Amino acid sequence: MFSSLVIASFFISFIYAFQYFMQRLLVIEDKEACPPRPNQPKPAND
Repeated sequence: MFSSLVIASFFISFIYAFQYFMQRLLVIEDKEACPPRPNQPKPAND
């Protein structure tokens, strides 16, 4: 019972870490793929 609990918590932690890593990776790829254009109009609230 105790070992299964440890495995379950480790599995959940791994899923959270994997999602965080994938999110960071996608954000970095997004910035590299679509750089901000200098001639692009800035938002009004900026």
